[in-house]
Amino acid sequence: NKQRKVKFLITFIYLDILGLCDLFIKLYSIFRRETVVIEELVKEISSKLELHMRSKIPHLIGMDISVHFISSWLKGGSSETVEILTIWGMAGIGKTTLAEYIYRLHRHEFERSSFLEDIERRCAGQKRALLDLRRQLLGDILKKRMNEEHNVDAHTSKIEKALLNKKTFLVLDGVDNSEQVDELIGAKGFHPGSKIIITTRDVSLTEKCALFCMRFPPKHRKHALHGLSDSGSLRLLCW
Repeated sequence: NKQRKVKFLITFIYLDILGLCDLFIKLYSIFRRETVVIEELVKEISSKLELHMRSKIPHLIGMDISVHFISSWLKGGSSETVEILTIWGMAGIGKTTLAEYIYRLHRHEFERSSFLEDIERRCAGQKRALLDLRRQLLGDILKKRMNEEHNVDAHTSKIEKALLNKKTFLVLDGVDNSEQVDELIGAKGFHPGSKIIITTRDVSLTEKCALFCMRFPPKHRKHALHGLSDSGSLRLLCW
């Protein structure tokens, strides 16, 4: 069909350029189904070319000022410093929606990126949740699937090392205590030029994190998110 032909075309254009012929032969040699082979090759090619296959970003209504402010923050600042932005506001106000929109809009501008969503809910009553979040974060930064890791200290050490080596855009969404941040990213810091967004209901939470006990703590800004204006509400209703 048409989709299969497109995938085949992408595959064969880049095979020689990227030196993936061996991968192609290996996959076929173990009699993988044709569709599985194509998916594996497309994923590998995309990873090597650092392509960000983003679906069309939906229009965000009534948050123009916030989008402009955060986009300017991401593009500004020194390439030699690390900066954190706390987006705060009441539950249901749109913090996650805004953070995800910004992430999809700007993730390609960084060497590595990761979006950890709804941390509070995922950690509530689930002992393995932080391990799963760590594995997701490390996989995003290293750009490969991570195996099970039960040694918490070893996992944290790998994350800290990875964050120091690459300019990263990280979103920690729905954080409800500073320990979650410490357990996810440690206290060694980030590669210069990295940007971190934290969404939370508690604006004081961020500066309680271990990162702010460092000799040179990251720069910190705060952005309060309020409800839609009357005009924004009307635009949303008419959309």
